[in-house]
Amino acid sequence: MVANTPSERALYQRAYNAASSVIDGVDLSAGDGAAVPDIVIGTRISTE
Repeated sequence: MVANTPSERALYQRAYNAASSVIDGVDLSAGDGAAVPDIVIGTRISTE
């Protein structure tokens, strides 16, 4: 995917940040069948 606009770049960055934070938190020593955490990307724009 290619981000053609600033809003697309912002969305792609939010998706990457959300996915990478969940992946970084995965316990690699957990056995087979362990639950994989959900990745939730909020649709609201922060005003902070």
